[in-house]
Amino acid sequence: MERFIAFTLFIPVYIVLLYMFTNPKESFLFGRKWMFEDKKLEPSPEVIRHYKIMSVVLIFVITLLLIFL
Repeated sequence: MERFIAFTLFIPVYIVLLYMFTNPKESFLFGRKWMFEDKKLEPSPEVIRHYKIMSVVLIFVITLLLIFL
């Protein structure tokens, strides 16, 4: 029963992490567009790479937690 609850609670987290991996530019700007004045909102390539790496690492860690807990 506990595994089922943990699995259902982590489904939205997986969805957000997959969105971060597939659309790192949009996920970086989500909730931050008001901070910029001009319309050309371009995060640097380092930020995009960081978001992709972070999402893959978190997907891996969450999967391990769900398997071994």
